[in-house]
Amino acid sequence: MAKPQIRFEVDWDHDLLYANANSDITGDVSAQKDWVWSSGRAGNSVLATRSKAGKLVLPLFNDDGLYSSFLSSGALFGLIKPGRRVRVHLGSRAAQLDKANSEHLSIADNASLSTGNIDVSGAQWLWLDSKASDMSGMGKYDAASNQREYLLKYSTSADRFQAVKSHNGTNILLITANNFGAVSTGVWIFVVWWHDAAADTFNLQINDGTVNSASNSLGMFDSSSAFSLGSSHGGASVDPWDGRMGPAVFSKEVWTAAERTWLYNGGNARHYSDLGRAGPGSALLTNLEAWWELDEASGIRVDSHGSNDLTDNNTVLDAPGLTNYLSWSGRLDTIVPAAAIGRIQSATLTAFGNLTTWQGGKPRTTRQTNIRTDAAQDKLADDIGWPAASTGARAFEVGQETMPFWSFPSGPMAKTNALQQAQDVEDTEMGWFRESERDDVVFEDRHFRLTGARLVSQRSYSDDPADTGAITYKAIPQQDPLKDVFNRITAQVPSQSLASLTTLWTLGQTGSNSPLIGPGETQRFLAEYPTPNAINGDIGAVWTTPDVNDISANSESGGGGSDLFSDLTIAVIKGLDVMVIALTNGNATTGAFITALKARGQAVQEGDQQSIEEFDQASIDDFGDREFQLRAKFLGSMQEAVDQARYAIALNKDLVPKMKLVIPASKDLAHAKEAGIRRLSDRITVESDGSTKLGIKDLDMFVEAIEHRISGGGSHTMTLTVSEASASGGKVIVLDTGPGLDTGILGFA
Repeated sequence: MAKPQIRFEVDWDHDLLYANANSDITGDVSAQKDWVWSSGRAGNSVLATRSKAGKLVLPLFNDDGLYSSFLSSGALFGLIKPGRRVRVHLGSRAAQLDKANSEHLSIADNASLSTGNIDVSGAQWLWLDSKASDMSGMGKYDAASNQREYLLKYSTSADRFQAVKSHNGTNILLITANNFGAVSTGVWIFVVWWHDAAADTFNLQINDGTVNSASNSLGMFDSSSAFSLGSSHGGASVDPWDGRMGPAVFSKEVWTAAERTWLYNGGNARHYSDLGRAGPGSALLTNLEAWWELDEASGIRVDSHGSNDLTDNNTVLDAPGLTNYLSWSGRLDTIVPAAAIGRIQSATLTAFGNLTTWQGGKPRTTRQTNIRTDAAQDKLADDIGWPAASTGARAFEVGQETMPFWSFPSGPMAKTNALQQAQDVEDTEMGWFRESERDDVVFEDRHFRLTGARLVSQRSYSDDPADTGAITYKAIPQQDPLKDVFNRITAQVPSQSLASLTTLWTLGQTGSNSPLIGPGETQRFLAEYPTPNAINGDIGAVWTTPDVNDISANSESGGGGSDLFSDLTIAVIKGLDVMVIALTNGNATTGAFITALKARGQAVQEGDQQSIEEFDQASIDDFGDREFQLRAKFLGSMQEAVDQARYAIALNKDLVPKMKLVIPASKDLAHAKEAGIRRLSDRITVESDGSTKLGIKDLDMFVEAIEHRISGGGSHTMTLTVSEASASGGKVIVLDTGPGLDTGILGFA
């Protein structure tokens, strides 16, 4: 049984660093109740169900009152607040090298791992089991044949990490990590070395600390030595490693300080799947040559990026790696102590995923025309102050749908939130708006599952323990497939028109009742439309920013004093049914009475709904008439509505298996790793034609929801809610769209 390797953290200081002395709360989590976290869709059906906010519930020991928010002497007093970031990490695997057996990993000399007088960077996560002799980390360094090129090593005499390079295969330049100092056993250490050809420097850095650097203008030698991890070269093992190796990286560029910090990740490391995302690591793929996760149980270690797979020499096995598979991220909701005299004091931590934050955000966006669905999601994110894409907080695929217009009510009485509007856009795209484990929000366009890694199954799940290479599940609960059969689809295409520019709202308080804005003060006025006397069918307006024709400001309420309009600063926020007009009085001594204020714009008139219907008679004959109205609100044409309806029928007119998979993640190391790496929208293969007798064989499915549950502090179960790939956006449907129209539609374009 593989005991879960896990870490729970809270960003108490709200600075994204998780560096508070009490950020790691793992030791306070009680085994008296289950630990549960989940995320994903509310059901199996891609058509009928949306994402729900993820949730984390943890029982905590509170015997010292640490989690009592009113305990003024507590270390967390004043820090236990809603919205603090919370995250869960699961353990990864690492290569375990035994020095006594000269175990190492290697590949023959090739151009991608060779240098010369060029920019090059290398990095490794290393763990020492002993320090009795010199050990080689990453090397292409055959000293016996005078084919020295580069080597990262541990020196027992110096008790330091060292980096070595040669410019001719014989002579060397050696730098020692004196700024880091002595090396400890039994801990993970991040070591980076690089050659800067332009600056003529050779450099070594440990754990994102102070760099040791040496100047040298002779460059590096392109040797014929083999490349090795755990040995100086791939031939007869020289100075083999004794301990573990985590992710190793080789790139032909000089990483920036920000990129090295990003790779270090506060001691949590990175995975290859993190590369290319917005943020400091976005450019690391450009000159990358190889990335080895080193998380295989044994045998060949795969290069996740290129073709530099490493041969296993003398049976390199695996061991626990860094606890750095990010499994869940969200925001703290509550910590509720349960105080009882005579008992161990406890508390319950509850956190929710980022969709809850979106649900609490109220966006205001002016009516948009010809806007792509991903651009609409960006506007919503901007409106609620969600961090920019450059921070990695949003991952929005380019949408396939351009909406002819997009708007929503956001006045004081409108029950509108950002999540609701994001899901309306999701429905128009037929995509998926969701959270991920990375503390972000994700928007998948409707072609997302027809591209990249989603085209190939990531793992097989079987009910046969003898199925080599498959993950075995302990239960496969079936769900009613009939509830998600739909054979009659209706869709609506909205129509809108704009009226002429006119005054739509007027401030009613004038004369002696004129609002007064004091010196340096700001007042906000909400101009709302439709008003009670609006034309029937008007739903809002395209507002015009007020100017001198719309606003009068005076030193006297009756308007007989000095004109103060020039002292006003005007700022507006425009929504469909409201325009917020913020007026700031810049006069240092005189108050400004607003003696007149009006808001002009073009009324938005809603026209008659245009509806279409499609049905499949054969399915109706088999299952009865089962209707679903598409929730898309912003389709551009009747033909698009027809296409969406036909696509929805093609995917939902037949019975398909609906199920969950219950995975015993603590069964062994392979199952534990699976729990760490499985993600939403992953394609998997399910077989259930053995002991379960379901007759399912080689059925590709997509992961729609994930729940992790740890009982008694040790028994880890992962439950996947899955949908058949051909019924959940993973199938090419060619629609007959009529004469003269494109009939080759990929997942419907």
